[in-house]
Amino acid sequence: MDGMSKDKKTAYLLLVVLWLVWGNFWVVSKNALPVMGGAWMLSLFKIAGGVVVLFIVLFIKRNSLSMTPPPFIPTLLYGLTQTTGFTALTVFALTHGGAGKVSVLAYSMPIWVIVLNTLVLKQKLAVSQAMKLAIPIIGFVIVVAPWNINESKQVISSVMALLGGLSWGVSVLILKWILKKNPTVNVLNLTAWQMLYGLVPLIALAWYMPHTPIVFNQTFILSFLYISIVVSALGWFCWAAIASKLPANIASINSLAAPAVAMMSGMIFLGNMLSTTDLLGVALIFGGIIIIFATSKKKSNEGTAPVTASQKS
Repeated sequence: MDGMSKDKKTAYLLLVVLWLVWGNFWVVSKNALPVMGGAWMLSLFKIAGGVVVLFIVLFIKRNSLSMTPPPFIPTLLYGLTQTTGFTALTVFALTHGGAGKVSVLAYSMPIWVIVLNTLVLKQKLAVSQAMKLAIPIIGFVIVVAPWNINESKQVISSVMALLGGLSWGVSVLILKWILKKNPTVNVLNLTAWQMLYGLVPLIALAWYMPHTPIVFNQTFILSFLYISIVVSALGWFCWAAIASKLPANIASINSLAAPAVAMMSGMIFLGNMLSTTDLLGVALIFGGIIIIFATSKKKSNEGTAPVTASQKS
């Protein structure tokens, strides 16, 4: 990484952390669902716990930059698309017949970001860039295998999961816009406030939706600590920091590694065997990301800088 800027080095290191954190979430959540009251309550515990952790960190830091709320309307929109929209739609997908690979469709976010960047923001995508981005996307499609989704419940769940990915994709562009308009905004502060705003509708949804009894035992405590501190607070902070340092297309395409890691974790910890097709998809995802990384390293001195200044948490 010698030819890379410090910001890009940090971003790629955070990406590896994010792959492991989000990838292993699916294994933890599978064991946590029976004791946490189901998917809705698990998601509520995850976001609420993450909000508490982030505000505790902000309180400990206690300086004007970290405690001042970011611009309300943009941060609200960011929270409604990333925290509320993404979480609610993916949980709907899981609870309405979705399982296994169907839920992975929520990670279609990078595809939506590329589409929105091209069609809405009119950002041109060079042929060479498109070819490199296509490799992990093809791997993602192979992993999901949409041609095997044929039951009506799976179709409904798939649409909901795709809409969840779209909501996340929109939030990425909102985040980039916020950081561009407010280059001194504190990423940790922004993450905490958007999660707080997005949490409010989730509380109402989780209260309204049916759930199973909550069992307060060791599994609950350990799962809650992991999903709130590591997956939610650390994960979404890392994501915002990454998006502040890398172009939207590059940052988002790297998130495709999370479902690939999830499949590998499922094989190691849960005994879920991967087919040859699955392994091909995983190989294409990681292979494509490596190619993008290598190209980024090679052109780091020639390429454009990220749209925002370096953020200090």
